[in-house]
Amino acid sequence: MSHDLDVVASCANRVAVMYAGQIVEQGSARQVLDTPAHPYTLGLLASVPGTEPGTALPTIDGGSTRTGVTRARLCVRATMPTTVRPV
Repeated sequence: MSHDLDVVASCANRVAVMYAGQIVEQGSARQVLDTPAHPYTLGLLASVPGTEPGTALPTIDGGSTRTGVTRARLCVRATMPTTVRPV
């Protein structure tokens, strides 16, 4: 388990991305990291710090599913159904 995507990319063969305790995307490390399909994966990749000091990281507006907040709020493509890659 890691949030360090550089380390994950260099040593993992397969990757599973979890959001709110559920796997939302999984596949080969190259597939998931090069062509993410889920908005949360896109957000994780966008949050990798750049080389410019003081650059703000993007955030993902979310909430706990325990409080009934829908995941559609997270989706930048909320008009499209989100997909999960099969195992």
